[in-house]
Parts: sequence; C-alpha cells; structure tokens
Amino acid sequence: MAPLATLGVLLSVAAIFAVATSFGLRILAWSRIEAESPYETALFAAGLGFLALELVAFALASVAFLHRGQSLALLIAMALVAGNGWAMLARRVAAIWRSEAKPSVSPRWKLARAALWASGAFAMLTAMAPLTGSDALRYHFTTALAARGSRSPLRFDILHSFFTGEGHALIALGLALGSDRIALGLICAGGLLTMAVVFALASRLMPAAWAWVCAATFLLTPMVFWQISVSGAPDIWMSFFTALAVLALARAVRDDNSRWFVLAGLFAGAVGGAKYTGWFVAAAVVLICWVETRSARRMFLCGVCAFLAGFLPLLRNFGVGGDPFFPFLMQRLGRHTLAPYTFAAIVRDTRSSLFRLTFLRLLGFPFRVTLDGGQYGLGQLFGPLVLAFAPLLVFVPWRKPVARMAGFVWLLFFAVTALTTQMGRFLLPVYPLALALAVAGAFEASRRGWRVVRVACVATLAFFLLFSAGADLMYARDFLPVAVGLESRQAFLDKMAPDYQIAAFINGELGGRPGKAMVFFQHVYYLRVPFVAADPTDSRAAGELVGQGPGKLLDLLRRQNVRWVVKSPGFPPGLNDAARKLEEENILRPVASSEVTDFAGDRIYRRRENIRVVILQVEKNRTGRPK
Repeated sequence: MAPLATLGVLLSVAAIFAVATSFGLRILAWSRIEAESPYETALFAAGLGFLALELVAFALASVAFLHRGQSLALLIAMALVAGNGWAMLARRVAAIWRSEAKPSVSPRWKLARAALWASGAFAMLTAMAPLTGSDALRYHFTTALAARGSRSPLRFDILHSFFTGEGHALIALGLALGSDRIALGLICAGGLLTMAVVFALASRLMPAAWAWVCAATFLLTPMVFWQISVSGAPDIWMSFFTALAVLALARAVRDDNSRWFVLAGLFAGAVGGAKYTGWFVAAAVVLICWVETRSARRMFLCGVCAFLAGFLPLLRNFGVGGDPFFPFLMQRLGRHTLAPYTFAAIVRDTRSSLFRLTFLRLLGFPFRVTLDGGQYGLGQLFGPLVLAFAPLLVFVPWRKPVARMAGFVWLLFFAVTALTTQMGRFLLPVYPLALALAVAGAFEASRRGWRVVRVACVATLAFFLLFSAGADLMYARDFLPVAVGLESRQAFLDKMAPDYQIAAFINGELGGRPGKAMVFFQHVYYLRVPFVAADPTDSRAAGELVGQGPGKLLDLLRRQNVRWVVKSPGFPPGLNDAARKLEEENILRPVASSEVTDFAGDRIYRRRENIRVVILQVEKNRTGRPK
C-alpha cells in the first residue's frame, strides 16, 4: 500500500499546484500582466497563486479554523475563481513542452535536462518519507498540528511557534487535508519551483546550456536537497519568492510599469511574511526601487504592497504576545516578555556559536561560513562554489537590471546576516541570486578566450555537481526504503526520528487517561496525548521557574492541570532541584518506566544511547507546600 499512498500524495500535491497556478494566471490576465515567455508567466502565476493560498490558509489557521472541510472549500473556490485560467495553464504547458522539444536542441542537453528533472523527482520521492526533521518535530509541524485543537496556533510553552509565518500555512493545509506527507510534498514543490525560477533568472545572464547547469547546481546543493526533501522546514519558499521579486523588479525598472512594481512588492512581502529575517529581503527590494528609479512614489507603492503581503504574522504575534517580532522587539526595548534564561537560550538558537562583531570576524565571515560551517549554522552545506567563483563576479554584466538587483539584494542580506546572526542556513533565501551571479561570472570569464579559466570553471562545476549528487544519494539512502514501501513506518521512525520512542511510550501509557503530561524533550510532534512542554529554553512559564523552589513548580503543575510528569532521562538543569524535591516528598510518584534508545548529540553522527523514561503522577490530594 505504501507505493499507492505515495502516488496519492504526489497527485494531491500536483492538484494543489495546478489550482494555484491556474488561479495566478487568472489574476495576471485580469491585471494585464504578461511576462516575456510562457515559462516565466507560469512562474509568476504560481507565485501569485501560492501567495494567495498562503494568506487565506494562514488567516484561517490563526483562528484554528483550518480543517479538512475548510481546506477543500478553499481549493475548490480558487479552482472556480480561476475560470479560464485552466485553459491558459493548458496553453502555457503546451508552449513550454514545444519549446523544450525543439529539434535544434542537442541530444546532450536534452539528456542533461532529463537528468535534472529526474533529480527533482528523486527529491520528491525522498520527501515522501515520514517526518523526522528536528526543527519540524519541534515546531514547524507541531505548531500547525496543535492549533487544530485550540483557539490559536501560538503556544507560550513552545515559544518557537511565534516564529512560524505564512509559509507554514502550507504545512497547516497539508495537515488539514489529512497527511503530513502532503505538507512535505508542498515544501518539495517549492524547491522545484525555485529550481525553475533559478533557470529563468540565469537565462537573463547566460545561454540556456549554462542556465540549465546553474539550475542543476542549485537543486543538487546539499543544503537545498536537505531543505526540500526531509527537513520539514518551509524556508525554501523564501528563495522562490525572493528570486521572483528580483525578476519582477527588473521588468518594472526596464518598463517603468506600476503593475510590475506591485508584483515585485507582493513577492518581497511574501518573503517577509515567512520569517523575521525575510523582512531584510523586502527592505532590500523596496530600497533598490528608489536606487534604480529615484522615485519615492514607486518605492512607496512597492513598500505598501510588501507590507500588505507579509503583515499577517506580525499582526498575529502582536495580538497574542504584544510584540510583532516576538520576543525580540519588546525585550530589546526593556519591556521584558521572557525570563533572561529563556531569552538568552533563544538568542543562542538564532545565532552562530562563534558570533562576534569584531572587524576580523566580519571580514572572515564569507570564508568561515563556508569552510567552518559547522560553527556557523550549517553553512558548509552550501558548498564552496560561490566562494570559489567570487573573484569572477567582476565579469558579471552589471549593466543588466536583473544582475544589479540580484547583487544588491544578495549583498545587503548577506551583510545584515553577518551583523545579526552569522548563521549560514539563514542565507538560503538569497542563495539562488548568489549562485546565478557566480555562474554568470564564470560564464563571462570562460568566453573571453582564456582556455585555462574555461577549463577550470567547467571542471569546478562538474566536480561540484558530481560530489553533490553523490552526497544527496548517500543522505537519501535511509529515507527511500520507507518511501517506496520496503521498510515499515514504525521501524523507520524508531530508527530516524529523535525522541520518537519516548513519545511512543508516553502515548501507550497515557493514551485515553485524563490530565496533561508535562514533558521536557523538544521533539513533541508525535505525542498524541495532551501535553505541556516545559523546556526552560523554549517555554515562558518554565523559564520563569529557573532557580525557583519546588512550591513554584507545584503551583505551575496545578494551574496547567498537569497530572503526569515525564522524566527522560532527567529534569532540565534549571528545574532539576525543584523537581527532585517534589520526588523526595512523594508529590511526584513514579507509576511507569521503560528503557528506550535515542540519538546522543547531533543526529547526523547517528550515535544512539539507552535512556530511562519515567512517568510520574502528580499527587494532587497532598495539601500544603513542599518544604
């Protein structure tokens, strides 16, 4: 049944893509916007359609009103509104197919294109494995799942839930339709769309053959393959909207057309609405409007559209947490929303472990983020290609608007990242721009008749492609068997999902029993009992208890209606003394235990250890406060 289930998921994702693109084509036709090719028109339409889908789904999910019925109604409504957009989609697909099947295209490049799309299919198949991504299990998917049984998707016991943006609406949509694999498929679809827009961007700067190589390089880059296949993070959609914003802005500047400025602003706002850091992309797009046009009116139009496309998460966070950029803005202004222990932990989680604002550290950041990426937010997964081709950027045809705008957005975002977080993986939104410009520089240098340079560039690209393909194959070997039905879901999750065995034990012992369970591990997606997360690094209430006595902890247990406390294998450092005191006084009494295995340290190293999990019952009949 697994292959049939996988096929059903893939068909569902394809149907959602068709609905969104047809809807987007209808909006483009209504707006009298036509790109230079059917290919680019389809990409802009997909961007508009998915942006509209995100906005409506996000609004519904924010008030816990996104369930199966509402999700189907939303998709049906978009399909009906699309009207003749379906006919336009069919015509553009046929036009793209005729263009790709031209007899003038050499068999070698036809084979290369086939290999590229086969790589995309491979990524999509890998994405059909059950969810195991660490951050996805922690909050990307957990927030959307928990929201279905509450009034809001935001939880103060999982503070990272405030970091979810409009891109997470696609996760909520997939879960509402009944499958986290639909959500994973939509994330992978965002990666394939980004590959397509990388080709469109690169085609403005180099011949089609080199543009195909650039698109293949993007898709096979280990960071990209991981993000679109198994990570469970929707950040790749930021890359898609960033590249679309640059393409639209280049057309707007060239034609001085207000409609294209609106389109560029909407796509830039979609990046901002996905993640706090995305607002730097939006700011760069709005700023370059003024740099290129010297028109305050154009800049204002682009900025208003960006705000309208991305403000919903800010409004939600302000309404629930009192801070549109919760928890950073109020904390910086001295209006504390979190305990210092918790806020410091969140800052550490969003910054490189070697973050420094010294001149030498900033000067070396472009090299360190690639060559020492393990200390700089997994920057090594981008590979050294952009760094290796950086000297060739002088050959990029900067006279072309698309090159100037891509370079401006990339450099501004890179500089802000160096000054604020120094996290390599946060650079994903502008990676398509950086890669297209780097390959453009290599192409321009290669065609100047310098044989040594040409051979070196081609060899570097070939080596990177082969190495990345091999790395992706090695990484996917653990995920493909379960995706095609050769391994059971249970066996796969036992082996690959962090904290899964702990969650399975809790589900088996407490399923159907009244009261909530307080847990201290972070990967709570597979918990199927009511729970309160109490990791002080990500829970406001638990963070306020750090260093407090057992009485405060007992008060929290009673306020939250906690009947069970799970020790796995111990209590967190900040709460350890208080919880042990409650154990000693028999207020927390062990009722079940089991030995499970879980990852020891980073999952990438595959080291596992035995863990003793103990479920303690809160004795609520005891009166008085612990001594």
